[in-house]
Amino acid sequence: MLSWDDEPTSAPRAPQAAAAGDAAPAAAEVAKRVNADDKRIINGQTDVNQLV
Repeated sequence: MLSWDDEPTSAPRAPQAAAAGDAAPAAAEVAKRVNADDKRIINGQTDVNQLV
């Protein structure tokens, strides 16, 4: 069981640097507007807005 009194067993890792060219196209694809036709009821109780 985890105890907050225990000392960490390993040093934290440094985050890996991402290539600058890879981030821009992915961000452009994600930033597009939502199509109203895509907002459908899921399982008859929850809509997409509640899940996002």
